[in-house]
Amino acid sequence: MASWRKVGEREVLNHRRMRLVEDQVILPDGSKTDYLREIDKKDYVTIVATYGDKIVMVHDYSYPHDRMLLQFPDGEIGADETPEAGAMRELQEETGFKADRVTILGQNLDNPRRNTATNIVLLAKDVKDTGERNLDPEESLTEVVLLTEAEIRANIATGVIVQKNTLAAWAIYSSAH
Repeated sequence: MASWRKVGEREVLNHRRMRLVEDQVILPDGSKTDYLREIDKKDYVTIVATYGDKIVMVHDYSYPHDRMLLQFPDGEIGADETPEAGAMRELQEETGFKADRVTILGQNLDNPRRNTATNIVLLAKDVKDTGERNLDPEESLTEVVLLTEAEIRANIATGVIVQKNTLAAWAIYSSAH
């Protein structure tokens, strides 16, 4: 299979949250095109955490959509963290729940046409509520929600749960259970 060949690159945006570049590429048929991609996007974790017969979720404000989204806790993996350590940290920060151990269930690609980031889905069983959260300023409207599996399925079926990381994590979790 013939691949694309990059012949140039220009930076379009350099922001603390995102870096965009536009590559000039030659396609296998010899034609040229410009291709926009995000670089330096970090891998991140999405955590499915069980608390008795409930699953820990967050109702989190999305500024671009101007609405609350029901989703699993998630966040970037730190530079010196394993996915497991990042998952335990993110779960504690966003929800106040502590996991003694997490298990990797699977992964999915964030946006394979625009970046190289991977979303790693982890399971945290029988978490404990510490009541201590450490939210980022952008997460100030985050509320913790406990739902049964049936309630999660109903929220997916009715279009309440629409966030892609949560939907992908649910598919991975469901296939393992």
